[in-house]
Amino acid sequence: MANCKYLKQKINRKLECKKQKKIINIRECNRCPLCEWTTKDNNSNIKKRTYKQSKKEKQRYSIIYKDLTKCCVEGCLTPYYNVEKNEVYEGAKRSTSIKNGFVCPLCKIHHDQFHNDREFALIYKKMFQRKFEETHSREEFLGIVYCSYLK
Repeated sequence: MANCKYLKQKINRKLECKKQKKIINIRECNRCPLCEWTTKDNNSNIKKRTYKQSKKEKQRYSIIYKDLTKCCVEGCLTPYYNVEKNEVYEGAKRSTSIKNGFVCPLCKIHHDQFHNDREFALIYKKMFQRKFEETHSREEFLGIVYCSYLK
């Protein structure tokens, strides 16, 4: 169906042009000089967060860091309102990171560095694996994250 913003589908499946105030077919709409095409938002492809997911995100905690309002990188003096809670194991393992406390607070600069610099991210992945393995076994970690970052 055309994306003319004046085109509306009636209950009887006929198309009506709001501008011309009459029933038309799709070919007439495409040739119409009054036709104004709608533009799709870039945000329309982004999946909206469910209530359940947003509730989990609000209840995030960390097994290493007690204060999630300060950037965890030493020497960083970013104010608390610019700090983001970042899941260490991202992608498909994001929900398991939230569930098991694999969350670290990072400022915008270090958050971008975490996602762009593999070595920087690997430091935190190893650190969280070591902390988890203090109270659990490596097999449990492999069952959760599916790979080991320690040798």
